[in-house]
Amino acid sequence: TRFSGVTGVQTCALPISGDWAPRIAKGKALLYDHATNGFNAMPARGGADITDEEVKNAVDYIISKSS
Repeated sequence: TRFSGVTGVQTCALPISGDWAPRIAKGKALLYDHATNGFNAMPARGGADITDEEVKNAVDYIISKSS
């Protein structure tokens, strides 16, 4: 499952399925960095043309849904 943006306007490839607890435990700063700059197979900004604020909103949304 992939996240399709907080507003639903822009699609980005941030994974929302699976257990986010280990990721969350590493801290928001690292999650923001990985989402903004890419990590392993995940492209920077989830492959979308979105702002830093939109990336952070997406990460925050995913965190809120995993709690």
